[in-house]
Amino acid sequence: MMVEGNGVVQPCAYRGNYGNASMHPPLGNVNQSTLEEIWNGSEMQTLRDLMAKGDLQAAGCGGCLAVAQGLPLNLAYDPRIDEDDAPNSDYRDNVFLKRKEMAERKTVIESKPLVLYVTPTHRCNLRCTHCYETPTRTDTIRRDGFQDEVENLMPYLSELVPGGGEPLLLSFWQNAFRNPVANQNPYLRLSFTTGAHYVTDTMFENIGRFSDAQVMVSFDAPNAKTFEAIRVNAKFEQVVENMAKFRDITVKKREGSTVMHISVMKQNIRLLPEMIRLAAAMEVPFNFQPVVAYPVDHSLRVFEHGSKEVEGWKEAMEKSRELIRAVLVPSLEASAKSRGRKLDPEMPKLFQNHITALSNLIPWSVAAQKHRLFSGKIPDYQQDYLKLLGRFGLKDHQQGQAMLIAFHPKSGDATSEPHHYARVDSEGHFRATLPPGEYLACLMRRDSYAVPYNGFDVSVSETIDMSTLFLTDRAPDTSIELEGMT
Repeated sequence: MMVEGNGVVQPCAYRGNYGNASMHPPLGNVNQSTLEEIWNGSEMQTLRDLMAKGDLQAAGCGGCLAVAQGLPLNLAYDPRIDEDDAPNSDYRDNVFLKRKEMAERKTVIESKPLVLYVTPTHRCNLRCTHCYETPTRTDTIRRDGFQDEVENLMPYLSELVPGGGEPLLLSFWQNAFRNPVANQNPYLRLSFTTGAHYVTDTMFENIGRFSDAQVMVSFDAPNAKTFEAIRVNAKFEQVVENMAKFRDITVKKREGSTVMHISVMKQNIRLLPEMIRLAAAMEVPFNFQPVVAYPVDHSLRVFEHGSKEVEGWKEAMEKSRELIRAVLVPSLEASAKSRGRKLDPEMPKLFQNHITALSNLIPWSVAAQKHRLFSGKIPDYQQDYLKLLGRFGLKDHQQGQAMLIAFHPKSGDATSEPHHYARVDSEGHFRATLPPGEYLACLMRRDSYAVPYNGFDVSVSETIDMSTLFLTDRAPDTSIELEGMT
């Protein structure tokens, strides 16, 4: 189960994200129900039934990015429980019961979760420009007893994933890590993502007491200038130092690791080769989290300047493939050997799959189309709407204009994904670069999903003569001629 900061519970992070559309409702909400009630609720029963039948599409998992990346998706348990001298434990009994219930294809089960993601709040000390949690910064789970429910599951878990905001600064996790139960389950793996900017010695010690740990350090640029422009309030050198400390702690664990977790976006995709070199120098693997939804001015799927924006992207990815083979894998192999281990033979393939999956998310065909540049002004009736949205726009620390226009192609369905956007000034003026076609243009905040709502029509002509290009509102028999075209 994955519990989000607003209390919503999902089966994982990939269902409904990264282009994997799902119309399924969430499993429940911990602000209204206990974890135990949600665990055997109606939506979870439906999901178990579809999984048992092997129908990933119906389950909402047909376009799963984890599948595309080749991540291991088998039952997540520690195989040491199958050894003849394995001691009895709540964890071992729980896994045996779960196997039995899965074999019987039960949808209401007595066994407890093996993997639990929990984000008690989105509060954070950083203000990253691409953060999708900015609109929900104050979300906090407030139901009494919820923390006890989480801690009571620790004896049964294979993996606990503390979330945030910044998890290492949250009292929820500071208290949980001090719970003796956290260190009494010899099979419990701690796995979390951190900005790694401010980490106390006490927190390093607490993490070191877990039997196993994987730390994913959010790290989006190989130099201080770009890094600190993206991760506002963070210091590049401090994060590098803390990433090295985490590496030194986790390499002592049975299967522990520290991973460079890269949010890939317009601002850093050309820097991927340098990121691979840095990962090799630090002897840490990497993982990608592509920015593909919002904010749209960071998204790899939505363009402001068409084909100009993707220049160098393919070259950067191909160079990264080469560096994975020639630099990163040898570095990790040598590091593993020095600790008496062997690098997982699937790891090189997994790295290459990350590059392939990233490339598959980018709409190359859209970027390759001929684009036309024009300027315009939104219809007068939209001005009040613009001001209303502006009241709830982003703060100065988010950098850049809060209000945008997303252009939804009218050739698609009612929820067609936009691949183009334009910035709007306070007077409603904008400059847009679009391929010829018919669009529904919709105002939006940059930190929100682009949805076709309350829009106006835009028509981009196929002909060279652009004098017939019009921007029209939704009212009949009215139109506004554009101010200029090139």
